[in-house]
Amino acid sequence: MKNAQKTGCLPIIAKLLAAIGEKEETAPAMPYELRPYLLTKAEHSFYGVLKSFLPDNLQVMAKVRLADLIRVKPRSLNYAAANNKIISKHVDFVICKAAPLMPCVVIELNDKSHDKPDRVTRDHFLREALQAANLPLVEVKAAKSYNTDDIMIEINRHLPD
Repeated sequence: MKNAQKTGCLPIIAKLLAAIGEKEETAPAMPYELRPYLLTKAEHSFYGVLKSFLPDNLQVMAKVRLADLIRVKPRSLNYAAANNKIISKHVDFVICKAAPLMPCVVIELNDKSHDKPDRVTRDHFLREALQAANLPLVEVKAAKSYNTDDIMIEINRHLPD
């Protein structure tokens, strides 16, 4: 019986070690893949419109994280909650002075998704947060074509001299 117990443990230990080794070999890879496009078709079209009339001293940035544009004032009440509200949001476009890439105007391209209740709430928050940070917001309704003169005039209204 003693022999049976001794030999009985070795196969179990060997199976356990083999199972551990198998788990390491079959561990799933990182669950990420490349998105085929950074911008939607509508955003890409509008990006081209912006690039067509912006002077060389201005740059257009796409899909900028809100927390890279504004921050919570130090020692603010509910700092963490306020920071959490901006950290995972992004804006469609930001017009910056070319050097030193100072944000001047935020542009949101509003399609039908902005009519949904959660987007209405998000857009209201965005307007208030950008206004508090003194960063102008220009909202443009998504369309098949744009009047570049109207867009240029609206953007120029908010650019520093």
